[in-house]
Amino acid sequence: MGCGASSCDVPAPPELSEEDIGADLEALVSLGANCTTDQGFKLQRGTYKSTNKDCMVKFRSKTEMGVMARLMSEVDKSTAAAGVNAKIRRELAVLQSFVHPNVCNWIGACQNEAEYQLITETENGSDLWDQIVGNSGLSESQATRTLAELSSALATMHQKQLCHRDVRPENVFTSTKGADGLFRCKLTGFHFARYAGKVEVLTTKVGTPFYVAPQVLISQYDHRCDVWSLGVVAYLALVAYPPFYGKTDEEILAKVAKGNFAFNPPDWKRFSEEAKNLCRGCLKMKVNDRMSMQAVSTFVRDTWQPSIDSA
Repeated sequence: MGCGASSCDVPAPPELSEEDIGADLEALVSLGANCTTDQGFKLQRGTYKSTNKDCMVKFRSKTEMGVMARLMSEVDKSTAAAGVNAKIRRELAVLQSFVHPNVCNWIGACQNEAEYQLITETENGSDLWDQIVGNSGLSESQATRTLAELSSALATMHQKQLCHRDVRPENVFTSTKGADGLFRCKLTGFHFARYAGKVEVLTTKVGTPFYVAPQVLISQYDHRCDVWSLGVVAYLALVAYPPFYGKTDEEILAKVAKGNFAFNPPDWKRFSEEAKNLCRGCLKMKVNDRMSMQAVSTFVRDTWQPSIDSA
């Protein structure tokens, strides 16, 4: 894909040398017993030995990308398979390029003959999806906290001309509840993240159907796809169902393409108008009408006052 002068001026992520990637995972991490999978990648919690802090290890095969987004064309799949090592190293480089308190920040990486092992921070609770489903939606106070933290992390990424491209609850780890009764969160899932200039158009179809922006479906999008995805997360977090629902991917994507959604009065009557305005601002069909991530962060921090009935 070509780029104009502005996008070509975007600084490339640093290249990683073999010295940047350790060889012995067991020397660095005490792995836990349980494994999970996400997008075809194995994830395993552990303890980073030198700090005695919790960490997450993602295992990425050197010969297979895993289950890519179901929207990818055969050409995209072929390209992804051919460039597997470059893509893995790009994820490593993205993780190394910034630090934020609400991101599962980079700790290190190891490798053996078959795979890379990416080591990042984690939280000690479940993922955000389990929090939403397990509680039939979040209180508005908790949703405000969660959206403030996620929008701050994503705004930092956008300032650095990074696009996440897979914002969804499964890519958010949560802590146990604090003294205020609320949990905190950290964003993860940077396997699709990439550098993109302010005027560069991204074309690869990646993401997850419930959360993908309409512009991704036509291969003409930019970092504002993350704003749409965060709007879906905000809606889902409050009422425990997505704004664009279908029984199949095809049904979901057809509704996403139209962009029509509603606030069912019985479900939304206990939430503030600011909560609805945030969803409206993020889920604008026209990209230029959509809030920027910095605007979302400012709105959540300064304007959104949770309804007493939903606290």
